[in-house]
Amino acid sequence: MDEAQRVLAPGGVLILETPNPENILVGSHTFYHDPTHLNPLTPTAMSFLLTYHGFAEVEVRRFNPYPEEAKVPGNDALTERVNGHLCGPQDFAVVGLKAAPTELAAQKMTEEEQNVEASNDAPADDKSQEASA
Repeated sequence: MDEAQRVLAPGGVLILETPNPENILVGSHTFYHDPTHLNPLTPTAMSFLLTYHGFAEVEVRRFNPYPEEAKVPGNDALTERVNGHLCGPQDFAVVGLKAAPTELAAQKMTEEEQNVEASNDAPADDKSQEASA
């Protein structure tokens, strides 16, 4: 993520696609058809990772559900839930934008303001020790 953040131009788009472990058949079986796969990655974890590394407008997109004829017949809530877990999207992509310099500056300014607030909230004894150090 650090390397993608470094090499992308401001406003550049990062797209990462992987098998979707929210689909039980994918997470327990087809994921392992590719021997280079080690561990399934969840949409939640990937979204967090991009956000943590400073990407903006992070979004998850899901693709390639099983065909309708593969679904269990029925229209009740339980059948829909089962079909979602067994026949839902087999892949997902997480998309993020590298923030423009003005967005990065605003984010950094907010972080600096929070640091100043935190140091202002420190006990008086701590401030005197910092000044003498």
